[in-house]
Amino acid sequence: MKTVRLSSTFPFSHTLHTVSPSTDHSTDKLSDNELALRARSDIRYFTPLFDRHFKPVYRYFYARLRHREDAEDLTSETFMKITQGLPSFHERGIPFSVWMYRIAHNILIDFYRRCKGRVTESLDEMDPSQEPSCEFDMAAIDRSVLSDKLWATLKVLPQAQQDIWALKLTADLPHKEIASTLGITENQVNVYVSRSMKTLKKYLSCLAPRQ
Repeated sequence: MKTVRLSSTFPFSHTLHTVSPSTDHSTDKLSDNELALRARSDIRYFTPLFDRHFKPVYRYFYARLRHREDAEDLTSETFMKITQGLPSFHERGIPFSVWMYRIAHNILIDFYRRCKGRVTESLDEMDPSQEPSCEFDMAAIDRSVLSDKLWATLKVLPQAQQDIWALKLTADLPHKEIASTLGITENQVNVYVSRSMKTLKKYLSCLAPRQ
C-alpha cells in the first residue's frame, strides 16, 4: 500500500510512520466503517483510512482557511483526535465520514474562536503564493475548489451556507451526510443550497465570456 508522504513539519507524520501498514491487501475492499471498527483493536487498519481521507480533510481546511500551515495543523489535530476516539466509534448507521467531519468541523470552530483576531477575513489579504507543503499530487485536486475567486464569492454567504459548500466542494458529501455532520436536517441543507445557488449563478455568469 502506498504511504502518504507528509512534510517534516506535519506533526501527525511521525505517528503515522511509526505504524506499520497492514499486510492484508484486502483492506481496499473494506468500507470505512469496517476499517474503523477493526482499527479499534488493530491500529494498522487506520493506515488505509488515513490514505483515503487525508486529501479531502486537508482540502476542507485549506479551502476554508487558505493558509497552508494552519490547514496542516488542523488536519493533524483531526487525525490525532480520530485515533484517540476510535475506541468510542460505533457504527449505528452513521458513516465514518460523518463522524470524521464532525470532528473536523468542531476543530475548525474552535480554531476560529481561538484565532478570531488573527484569521484573515478577506481573501484579498492572503498571500497568493501559499501552496500546501504536503507531498501529494495537487493536480488531482479540483482547481475550482482552490479558486480564490470562488471562495471570495462564498464569503458573502451566511456562515451556515459556507459550511455546507465547504463539505460539498471539498469532501463531495451527499446532502444527508452534510446534514448529519452539521447537526441540521437534510431539508435545511437543500434550502440553504437553493438560496445560495442564486448568488453562485450570478457570480459564474460574470465569469462567462461575453459574446
